[in-house]
Amino acid sequence: EFKDTAMTDEITVTGLTILNTETDDEEHVTVDDDTAIFFTNGSITDSATQGDFDHAAVENMDYGAAASLWKQATEHFYNLGNPDKFFADRSASEWVSFTLTTKDHLLLNEIERITTQVPGNALNSFMSTQPITALGQKDVMMSIVVHHQPHFTTQKPNETVLWGYFLYPRRYGEFVNKPYIEMTGKEMALELIGQLAKV
Repeated sequence: EFKDTAMTDEITVTGLTILNTETDDEEHVTVDDDTAIFFTNGSITDSATQGDFDHAAVENMDYGAAASLWKQATEHFYNLGNPDKFFADRSASEWVSFTLTTKDHLLLNEIERITTQVPGNALNSFMSTQPITALGQKDVMMSIVVHHQPHFTTQKPNETVLWGYFLYPRRYGEFVNKPYIEMTGKEMALELIGQLAKV
């Protein structure tokens, strides 16, 4: 909820309605003049879903909570931009990411060999169309990022954690014959290993 003001740069929030997405219960919070509200005006991951090794993530076709909040604010304030430019055309902004944890450093060592970079170096991230290390066919658009290890404080010394993503999730894999968006974690790992094996 917003305070009625002239169309200026000043935006005053007077209340928030919070929705518990698990129970669908709503709670209203009154905001006074001494309270600051920090607003995230859109996130590419706020309607994300998770899969696992044996299951693909179920698609969530929602507009996105942060984007919806942004859109509601634009109804009151003309100078907040247009969230539809970023969120209305799903095909122009969707992507699929994955995190891979291994129980040893075999894959990490192979990636270091291929890239000639240590984990955490910017050149250790690469995708199929970059000259650093081309991954297989030119339209794969798969990228991996290998952070300094350990990446998490709870990560075991023998584990490697890396992150990757597909920029065009509706395209078919070269080694797993289905769209990336429909792949299980195991299938994404197979696609990654297949692409790395070609380098």
